[in-house]
Amino acid sequence: LTPANLSPEQLKMRISRQWALGGATVGVICGCLLGMSTLCFMDLEKSDRLKRAAELDTIFTHVVEHGYKLLGAERCTLFLHDAGKAELWTKMSTGSKRGQDRLLITLPLEKD
Repeated sequence: LTPANLSPEQLKMRISRQWALGGATVGVICGCLLGMSTLCFMDLEKSDRLKRAAELDTIFTHVVEHGYKLLGAERCTLFLHDAGKAELWTKMSTGSKRGQDRLLITLPLEKD
């Protein structure tokens, strides 16, 4: 914006200084509101979900990699039950051929 064409005497007037201060205040408030508006769209629980998923992957991998040895089995697949989706799922199967050790397999469960 171009500055107003005011004389030095007009710039020293109380009303001019009040309007200048008011305009600066409104500008700062609008800038802060614009900057904070992105907070409304942020996923604040994403890091917690990622941490829980990593912990689950670690446990899942450890159980599958060592569980079949403990049981003396040739192969092992660990299925988890998702009650909300009514399905069984697994992320890994050891002993499979062609490097297909990390597949996501879901099996729907029928509800009676």
